[in-house]
Amino acid sequence: MTGGLAAILALQAVVFVVWAVQMFRCLLRLRARAVAQSGKLWPGPVVSLRSFKAFVTEAEYQRDRRILGGLTLLMFALIGAGALASGQGPR
Repeated sequence: MTGGLAAILALQAVVFVVWAVQMFRCLLRLRARAVAQSGKLWPGPVVSLRSFKAFVTEAEYQRDRRILGGLTLLMFALIGAGALASGQGPR
């Protein structure tokens, strides 16, 4: 393994951890919203789906969507860079 490939893999790990933290943060916010709307500790699927719709459509979550989307694109780019650095890219 070359130094460049090792650096890419390390960067992938860091980006994945940041992505996972952001994803769980978003999911916990959506769950809190569903609990507040339903008044129940375990909101049903209908209330949960409304929360997911709010995440996709409402301006309140725009920053979260952009961060999560950017991190996802960065992960895909790093996966491609890792494939190219290891010689497994397109021939």
